[in-house]
Formats: sequence, structure tokens, C-alpha cells
Amino acid sequence: MAEADRDMLLRIAAFEHVRRLGEIHDHLTASELKPGFVFDGERIPLINPQRGIFKPQQMRYLLSIKTVFPKPGGKVWYDDQSDVHRQIFEGDDTIEYAFMGQDPALERRYALRAVKQRLHQASFREAVITAYSGRCALSGLPEPLLLDAAHIVPDKDEQLGQPVVPNGIPLSKIHHAAFDAHLIGIDPDRLHVSKRLLGQHDGPMLEALQQLNGGTIHLPGRIKDRPDRDRLAQRFERFKMVA
Repeated sequence: MAEADRDMLLRIAAFEHVRRLGEIHDHLTASELKPGFVFDGERIPLINPQRGIFKPQQMRYLLSIKTVFPKPGGKVWYDDQSDVHRQIFEGDDTIEYAFMGQDPALERRYALRAVKQRLHQASFREAVITAYSGRCALSGLPEPLLLDAAHIVPDKDEQLGQPVVPNGIPLSKIHHAAFDAHLIGIDPDRLHVSKRLLGQHDGPMLEALQQLNGGTIHLPGRIKDRPDRDRLAQRFERFKMVA
């Protein structure tokens, strides 16, 4: 088998392994990635504990799926990470990322693909939840482990679906599920609960959701972190169609 063909098959197998891990875990850490994966009877490492940019010895090109992403105020290990951190928190439409490699065209395509995946996992979640001081924007629940970073406009929308703080809202698991199912709608000014939920009577959990109707979300302290009104309006049109 040609070296380039084997390299591509290894890369495909690596991303498929990471995809399967992503279905099990909300976001991936070194603990989940450390065991690597098996390809053609040989264990292939996915990460190097000392480096974010990594190339297994079995491959010709880089296989970089991990980097250090510090919390606000935390230590930054690479110059490009300070820019990524700023871009996420300030709402830039594009994310830039530096890399090391021998083939800029090939490596940049894979690097940007990997960065987008990471942003939609740990980095995006971290940025959104931090902006709201670790609380659910609807219930005020102060436990980050029970929160998701919900997209206002889905990431498949190329125009408004970027992984930036103004396109995210921290929601508890139950509120996130209700938001995605269009059982809860958020227009630029207030909350709406669907007729489907309002018409049911079945205990305190349902009552807590119903009581959101007509209320407002808990906003982050910084104005630039607040939900984008145009994105909210677009998402709310979908709620009205379904509800």
C-alpha cells in the first residue's frame, strides 16, 4: 500500500474513533483519548501528553485532535491560542489556528476541521457557560456539570451558526431538550412555552417549565456576550411554526 494511501486510511480511522467517543462523552479529555485506537492490528496513539500538535510515528503527516485551551485568565501555552480564546469570547465569525507541518495545504484543511470539532465541544461550551457565570439562563441552576451550551442557530447554518458566545445559551439538560424540541421558544425579549406543554398537568417538573412562559432569560454580565437578537428572532420563527 502506498504511504499516502495508508496515511489517509489511518486518518479516517482516527476520526471515526473520535466520532464514536464523542457519541458517548459530552466532551473529550485526555483520559478518553489516551488509549488510542487499533488499526491493522497495531495500536495507534491519538495524543502526546506533552504536545497539542501531534504526529504518530506510523504516519507521514500530522494527526492533531487535541490542544490546550485555557480558561479565562489561565495560562496560554501557544501564541495562537490567545487569538482563538479572544475570537470565541468576542464573537468573531472565523477562528484562526496555527499548526506545524510539512504540507501547509493538506495540514491546514485537517487542522481547521479538527478545530471546528473542538469548538463545538469543550471550547464553545466553556465560553458560553463562563459568560453566564456557570448558571442556566432559564432556571438559574448553578451547576456547570448539568449544563449544555445550546446553539441558538444550529451550526449547519453557514451564515449565523458559528460557535460564538452570542449564538449560545447555557441550558440545563431538560431545558436544552425542550428548546431543541421547540417546546420552549425564546424571542428577543421573552420566553414562550408551547401549547403542548401548557395543556398538560403532571407534577412539579412540568409546572416549572410552564412557569417560564412570559418570563425572561438570565443575561450575562457583559453586553457583548448577550444572545444575538437576530439569531433569536430567526430561531423563534421556527418555534412559532412548530408550536
